[in-house]
Amino acid sequence: MPLVLCVVHGSSGFFSGRNSDTLIEKLRDICRNGPKYGVCVLITAADSRSIHYSLSTLFRQVYVLKMANDDEYDNLLGRTRGIRPMDGLGRGLIRTARGTETAVYEFQVDVPFAQADNPYQKLTEFVEQTSARWGVKSQVFRLPETITLEMFDGFEPDWKAMPMALNASDGTPVCWDFWHHRILQCSMPQSAAQLRALTALAARKCTDGEVLVLDGAGFGAPLAENCTVVRGEAMSDAVVRLNERVDAQAQHVLEVFQSTGEVPSWNPMLVVLYDTEVVYRQLNAEAQRRLDDLLNLADVDDSAMELFFITCSDYEKSYSKLHVLNRLRPAAGGFALRLPNAHSQQLFDCRELNANSKGEGFVQDGKLLRCGFAEEKGDA
Repeated sequence: MPLVLCVVHGSSGFFSGRNSDTLIEKLRDICRNGPKYGVCVLITAADSRSIHYSLSTLFRQVYVLKMANDDEYDNLLGRTRGIRPMDGLGRGLIRTARGTETAVYEFQVDVPFAQADNPYQKLTEFVEQTSARWGVKSQVFRLPETITLEMFDGFEPDWKAMPMALNASDGTPVCWDFWHHRILQCSMPQSAAQLRALTALAARKCTDGEVLVLDGAGFGAPLAENCTVVRGEAMSDAVVRLNERVDAQAQHVLEVFQSTGEVPSWNPMLVVLYDTEVVYRQLNAEAQRRLDDLLNLADVDDSAMELFFITCSDYEKSYSKLHVLNRLRPAAGGFALRLPNAHSQQLFDCRELNANSKGEGFVQDGKLLRCGFAEEKGDA
């Protein structure tokens, strides 16, 4: 239903005219019956005397900016329990309905330091200065401009909660549940260093397994002894050998289970596709088919196999034959990552944003929060 906003700016003049009684009656009818037809009313007034008494009871939300007379807060909002807005431009009180009752809160409408080059930094400095002045012990957390892998050393890697980034509000890890979502789909990062760091964090759980990077965009040197970086025509043989090792592990697990009744541990395998379209085009037909099979195998929710993927793709390119994957719009300063479960703490999906939107962060309780990604430099 379309929403129509009826604004009465300066109510004292509106209610003092020759035909004010007729206007008030019509406005009262709109206030009472308008919401069910998509019509809302906004009235501005200098004080409580400027609003006609027959209208004041029809507004469930009342905003009051800083008043010269403190008695006006009670006149406009009802009982405020002594709540008064702090001094400062744009501070005020709001009365809002909570079920059958009402509550009064303080609010801020002005954007502090709006003309500054970095309003967030100025606001943070102001908060820190205020805290120091009034003896507040807690300090405002500020995420470092450069995030290193060492900052993740205190967080235990776990396939069900793998630290991938840091929350900008408190420095806690932002995790990805690889165990239930084996394919971490990313947009193309701004630099290979971001992907190297993301791979290095996930590889911490692969010390007794292997990491295979199919490099179509310049990943750089291997990260560790168990990390192999393959480029060009050699990627086809690498995919075939990977498929054979996966089949061999599956056969071994089956034989052990049939003879002992126990499921042995898997050697984890982490596969990174850096620019998926380029990688796919450079594979021969057999390798393309096997890669598609491996992705479909990893996409099975109840699979016990420790086969995990990190894929990076360009939003402008398509790879329709790899049916499991999607195209992701890139995010400024970080990755756009597929969100498999909106009810868990996961890195966010830029496809949920508008076409021209940019941002970075993660979704928690339905809210988009900021986070930072590490970088790991490497020579080509």
